[in-house]
Formats: sequence, structure tokens, C-alpha cells
Amino acid sequence: MKCKKCGHLNKNNTYYCVKCGSPLESSNPIRQYKNSIKNTSYESQKFSRGQKLIIALVIIGILIVVLSAVTPPDLEFPSFTTPYNDTQETPITTTDQSVNKLNTTIKIGAIGNKVGEKITVNAYVTDENGDAVKSGTTSIMLYSVKYSGQVENGKVNIILPELSENNYETTVMYEGNEYYNPSETRTTITVNKENTKIDAKQENDEIHITLKSANDETIPDATITVTYANGSQTQEITGTDGNVNIKISPELEKQEIKISYDGSQKYNPTETSLQVGHDKKDTKISTEIDEKDKILIITLTDSDNHKIKDATLTITNNNHQTKETTDYYGTAKTQLCPGENKITIKYDGNESSNPSETTVTTDIENNTTNQTNNRINNTNNTVNDTNTTRDDVVNENNTTNDTTNDTKEKLSNETKIDTTFQIDNENNTTIVTLSTENNDELSGENVKIILDNGTVITKQTDSNGNIELDIDLESINKIELVYDGTEKYNSIRKTVQINH
Repeated sequence: MKCKKCGHLNKNNTYYCVKCGSPLESSNPIRQYKNSIKNTSYESQKFSRGQKLIIALVIIGILIVVLSAVTPPDLEFPSFTTPYNDTQETPITTTDQSVNKLNTTIKIGAIGNKVGEKITVNAYVTDENGDAVKSGTTSIMLYSVKYSGQVENGKVNIILPELSENNYETTVMYEGNEYYNPSETRTTITVNKENTKIDAKQENDEIHITLKSANDETIPDATITVTYANGSQTQEITGTDGNVNIKISPELEKQEIKISYDGSQKYNPTETSLQVGHDKKDTKISTEIDEKDKILIITLTDSDNHKIKDATLTITNNNHQTKETTDYYGTAKTQLCPGENKITIKYDGNESSNPSETTVTTDIENNTTNQTNNRINNTNNTVNDTNTTRDDVVNENNTTNDTTNDTKEKLSNETKIDTTFQIDNENNTTIVTLSTENNDELSGENVKIILDNGTVITKQTDSNGNIELDIDLESINKIELVYDGTEKYNSIRKTVQINH
């Protein structure tokens, strides 16, 4: 078919020219129809009134049939009144085939009430016959937020968020459906902290503590406080297993302690008491006299015969009191004087040991055999028949022949070197120097400093034979300096008055 516009020859039954796109009128039914319309007179297109009425009735009839097929039988049509009178039109009545809804009741069951956990409200919905409601939605309004759960065979769980400790008044409502009427009930949701408990026991020198919830679940990262009888406290944090171990001193006296937990946002506080510590052991003081060196050797032991080290002993010899500290082997020594020695040794005890006391009486003979000159001080004691005065010198001589006192002193000077103390004050500091009578300083020697309150301090001389007294002398009236001597040097004891 040839296009009238561009002259292109197109295939038959083609509606538009494939070259220019112009419609091919002779083969286009739409175009043919439009042309036929144009050729039809306007009068021939007009319907008469009768024809229009018939067409309208047919359309109305079709609509009625369609509506009858799709309208449910229980649909009620409302009545209408005319604008200008109160006469109500009679409604269309149909057979009532609707289902009567059943009334319902809600019963509240268990409610989860732990702080720090989501709250679950369990409910049970029944109808008026006591049967379980099959379906529907149950909801709770809390802080203007609606939380819902679906009913299945009467049971429903409503999950609420974590709540703080409090009482919450709320309404649980069953919303109803096409078979059941709605219903509601009031309830109180009480949210509490979880109770806790402490298990504790002592094993040897450790306290084993476990913090648990009321359900025996261990609680980690919790601070445990242990309060002792004297008011002192120790704090530890539980591990991942809820346990904590606290060390106690082997010398801790038997006592009742308090173990407490202050609680948290989730858990309530708790506390318990526990008897801990060790029973005090009895002690015993034993003595031995070294007649050669004229020394009393003291040993302190407990009831199991274990040596007690670092214990302070108060030794009173003929009304002269000193304090000594036991060494690693539980022993201490004190020098004996010529003549009768009545010595009382007292131990005051400590947290693990009971006190003890003993008295020893011994007579040290003042003869040429095994002679000991214990103490010559700065009070100008006369020690020989030539009235020679020596200040602050202690001579120890062991002789084996019968000589006069003058001969004994002479032998002492030949075997041991005399020592002396010098006291100097420099820049408000007291310096004690231990030296021989030839002013040779003695270094590395132990010197005991006995205060007038009975305190004993042991210090070692430096390379210059000096000791610096770093003590507060304001409250002290006098000090006593004691050097026990060696095989080479004589001992010395000197009392120094403190001038304020």
C-alpha cells in the first residue's frame, strides 16, 4: 500500500507508513470509522425519549442484580427522613443471622518482678462459659505506651521493658473480636530488687566468701567489705564466679568479723558474721646461764615448742630494767653482774601468743677465777686498791691464778682494749662516737640505746664509729648507751643526762 504523503510502498494491512509514520487511511479501521461518522448526519445519531428511558431502566436493572449478588444478607439499610418532616421511613428488614458475642474475663497469673530484667505478665482469658478464649489481643498501657500479646487458647504473655524498683498500677485489657466482647482488669506490678546472701568460711589463713542471689546464682564484680573487731576494714571485688578470698594474719586473734555487701540497682544489700582468727597459744620462758661469759641466755617458745622471734622481753635485774628483742631463734641475752642477780623476765604477748613471766636468781662469785667486772660507769666507781678512777669502762677478764684486784686490772688491759663513748651535739643533732681510749673509732659495732621509758634501740656505728640519734629528745631526760664488747674490746655502759 502506497503512502499518500511520502509515496513509500508499504505492506498490506499496515496502518502507518514505516518511513514517515503517517497513517494509511484506507487500511486503518479507526480512520475508516471516523470517516464514516463524519458522513452520518447528526439527526441519525439522536435517540428518542422512549429509547433513552428504556436504556436507563435496563442499566438500573443490571445494577440491582449486581448489588443483590454482592450484598451480605445481614446488612441493614438505614432509614432516611425527608428534610421537611419528622416521618421516618420504614427500614428494610432482613432475617437476623448475626452471631451473639460472648462476654470475657481476664485473670492475671505470675508476673516477673526483678529489677534489671524484662517483666513478663501472664494472663488467662475465658468466656462467660468458662472456656478458653481462642484468639484476640490483650494489651497493657504503661507510661502512654501500649504493650500487647496475642491470646492462644486462653493464654497470653505480655512482655514489658526493664523497670526500676516500684509499684505500678495498670490495666490489662482484652480487646475482643467478632466472637468475644472486650474486658479488662486492674492489677499492680511490683518490681523489687533481688535478695542476696553471703556464704563464708575460714580455711587456714584465708576467708573464702561467695556472694549469691536468692536463686543461688553467683554475683560477679561486687564489692565485699570485711570489718574486723577493732574497726579496721578490708574490701575486695568478687570474680566472675562470685568468689573472693581474703588473707588473714596467722597472728590474728580469735574474733567475730562482719562481712557485708551494699547492694546495687539490681540486688538488695546483705551481711553476715563469721568467727575467724586463731586461738592464742601459751608461751614459756626458759633460761640458761653462761658462767664463762657471765651471760643469761633467754629462750621464748610457744606451747608447740616453736621459737618466737621478734618478741620484746622486759628484763629487770636488781631493780634495773632493760628491754631485749628475741632473734630469729627466739633467744635474747642479758649480762649478769657480780654478786646476787635476781632477774625477772616478762613477755607481754601479742595477737597470737599469751603473755608469760619467770624469775631467775643466781649468784655470780667475785673471785679470781672466772672474774667479771660488768659495769664501771661515769660515777667514778673504784675498782682497784690503787684508787685508780675509770669512767664508763667495762672490763671482762678470765684469769686462772690468785692475784690482787690491781693485778686483775693489769691483765685485763693486756688482753682487751678499753672503749669509751663520746657525745657531741652538732646542729641540734646528737652524735655518739664509740672508740678506744686511744681514740681509734670502732666501725660496724652494735650499740644499744635505752631510753628512760624502757625503749631499746639498736644501731650500728658507721665507718667513723659514729651513730646519729634520730630520736626526739624533748620528752626524754636521760639515755643509757650499752656496748657489749667483743673478744678484742671491752664492753661499756654509760648513762647520759639530757639537758633541755
